[in-house]
Amino acid sequence: MTNSRYRILGEIGQGQFGRVLCASHRNTGQLVALKQLDHRRFPTHRFLRELTILVVLNHPHIVGFHAIEYISAGRYIVMDYCQGGTLRQLIESKTTPSILHKLQIVRDILLGLDYVHRQGIIHCDLKPENILLDVTAQGWSAKIADFGIARFQSMRPAQSDEAGGDTG
Repeated sequence: MTNSRYRILGEIGQGQFGRVLCASHRNTGQLVALKQLDHRRFPTHRFLRELTILVVLNHPHIVGFHAIEYISAGRYIVMDYCQGGTLRQLIESKTTPSILHKLQIVRDILLGLDYVHRQGIIHCDLKPENILLDVTAQGWSAKIADFGIARFQSMRPAQSDEAGGDTG
């Protein structure tokens, strides 16, 4: 990506509305995740709603928002990079975490969900693929990600562009 503050290192995920790339900041070397959303499948009003939600949330068990990167190649949401992969990958791996590590992951998810709900937000798409893991000295730390179809509790279902569809 020329004219970008970030150097793409590779794709780390693909979803219904776009893909997620691992990148490093050109000046600091900090690793980040760049979420690229397809304009046709994820229109501007939904992009702005996800941004609004991410800006509101600031919690150790929610993937952190850093910036927006908008260049001719597309628009990107710059977020925390979690080097431990997803909970789905951990579940499907041959690794068997101890009961203590499993309970810590569950605790992290519940703390994150409690925080999100206290902010008046409903995630609507909580699944193992949307739980990212950071590696720590104590094991894993779980972070909730992908607020692409999340909504504010104050929105009635008819106000949501997901009305009539099954989400979450």
